[in-house]
Amino acid sequence: MKKIIKFSAEWCMPCKLMTPVFDEVKEELESNSLIFQIIDVDDDQEFLTQKYKIRNVPTIIITNEKGEEINRIVGLQTEDKLKEIILKS
Repeated sequence: MKKIIKFSAEWCMPCKLMTPVFDEVKEELESNSLIFQIIDVDDDQEFLTQKYKIRNVPTIIITNEKGEEINRIVGLQTEDKLKEIILKS
């Protein structure tokens, strides 16, 4: 099961612009094999921000079943480009 993790912050304007894109892709692709998660880097209680060495937001990490990073997307993306990257990962 792949996990798609969006790292963002309340104060980040590009993150706010990315939210509807991410939500739309999530609604379309979320299934038993794809799980979507949103992490606010300022409130990260699981320390995933440190684990994946997040330096810029928005960043989307795609992980495999073991939680290992298999792809990283930094910055704003279009809905089509985001879907394409997720499906190819």
